[in-house]
Amino acid sequence: MIKVLGFMDCSSKETSVALGCFDGLHLGHKEVIMQAVKMSYSSLCPTVFTFSNTPKVKLKGKNPSNLLTFEDKIEILNVWGIKQICQVGFSDVMNFSPEEFVCTILKQNLKAKKVFCGFNYHFGKNGKGDAETLIKLCKVNDIEAYITDPVKIDNVNISSTLIKEYIGNGDVKKAKDMLGRYFSLNFVVVEGKKLGRKIGTPTLNQWIPEDFIMPKFGVYASITHIGENIYCSVTNIGTNPTTKDGFPKAETWVPEYIGKDLYGKKIKVDLIEYLREEKKFSNLNELKSAVINDAEISKNIIKKNVSYK
Repeated sequence: MIKVLGFMDCSSKETSVALGCFDGLHLGHKEVIMQAVKMSYSSLCPTVFTFSNTPKVKLKGKNPSNLLTFEDKIEILNVWGIKQICQVGFSDVMNFSPEEFVCTILKQNLKAKKVFCGFNYHFGKNGKGDAETLIKLCKVNDIEAYITDPVKIDNVNISSTLIKEYIGNGDVKKAKDMLGRYFSLNFVVVEGKKLGRKIGTPTLNQWIPEDFIMPKFGVYASITHIGENIYCSVTNIGTNPTTKDGFPKAETWVPEYIGKDLYGKKIKVDLIEYLREEKKFSNLNELKSAVINDAEISKNIIKKNVSYK
């Protein structure tokens, strides 16, 4: 299990540290992190130093729009081989000079012997330090520093900003290419109006937190993970204009699931492909027909394009 360090906590072991915001854990982030894992050998503890939210939230007043929950981030990092994570608030270190950051955080607290970052990494007050600065400061502190090149798809640099744009536009297929996995909603199932149950299409309702990226409203082909099983499903994201719910949420129908209510449980839903925009239907029978049709389209898409069993 990954050990979680707080601000100014000290590592008990010498480390190989991946540095970055890592807000999406996309393929570019993976390149940096896997270098730290591969070059840790047996003597160094592979560690991630990151922030609880992107610095843009503090510096530019932007609303947070996370691509992952902290729990999901830990799960992915564990699979990748990270043994330790130090996640701090950006405000905790934003006024550190580059020299203070290297000496205090990397050398003193994390006992770093090797550090890794992306080509566009900046650190220290006002982002004064860059990758070249890191190399120079690490050298005088007996730390080896390595810079990774950008990871590209179709000659475009992978970035969290671009992935968020794709998701906001409903292009979850392009987001998946850059993430290296499906974009997922992994939230607690809550009770709804239970209208789906009345028309034979009971849904798993999940509120999307305010600090999480909001996908484009509409209907998606999806895959739902329940226990050890994986199911074809169809997911509507939005306010459901037919039933006038008012607040955005995800509603997922899993036709082949027969089991107990899942209220209060965290359920993972992978968004596979955008099918259509939300639509207001004149009655519940029209809504039922549309949901059944959407589910059939989703099933066909998944069977043709996704290995999910």
